[in-house]
Amino acid sequence: MSDLTSVLRSLHLKGKTSPLVKDMPAVKLAAAKELVAAGVMSDAIVLGADDGYAVQLLARDHSRRLLISKLGEPRTFAGIEAAAKALHQIGIHSYRVDNTRQADPANNVRIRLRKRADQQSRIAGVHKDAAYLRFLTDRTRSAVEAADANPADSLTGQHARDRLQALKQQARKHIAKT
Repeated sequence: MSDLTSVLRSLHLKGKTSPLVKDMPAVKLAAAKELVAAGVMSDAIVLGADDGYAVQLLARDHSRRLLISKLGEPRTFAGIEAAAKALHQIGIHSYRVDNTRQADPANNVRIRLRKRADQQSRIAGVHKDAAYLRFLTDRTRSAVEAADANPADSLTGQHARDRLQALKQQARKHIAKT
């Protein structure tokens, strides 16, 4: 574990020139799934930092590979649950969590999380739609309850037709006068 710690302490995940990507072989999610299915990869370590989590895959020959994104950068996760879900999808069901870097303020490890403005606006829209749906449901429910409570205020189809005929006759008289 000391070699991993020394590599991680010198790590700056700020792009494609990351020392971790240079020092440690990397693997994309699709390739990792194939390696797990072939029995090459068997375990994983979820590496926690103050601003996210990365995943190292462990091979049966004790070599390590960093899980990277399609862009070649270390794949980052907002939480352990998200990392565990990705590991489960590729077929790894046992993993360890290394959160030692979170407790060390002198630690220079930074995992850059993507800002997802599109996701944030989509979620805000969903909340707005849900609030509007609640508003409509409440208004409809109160209108139905009011109509049920006082049926005298209700308008039947015949009453509506009679009222419409009266309005048409008034309009015809008004047009005839002009």
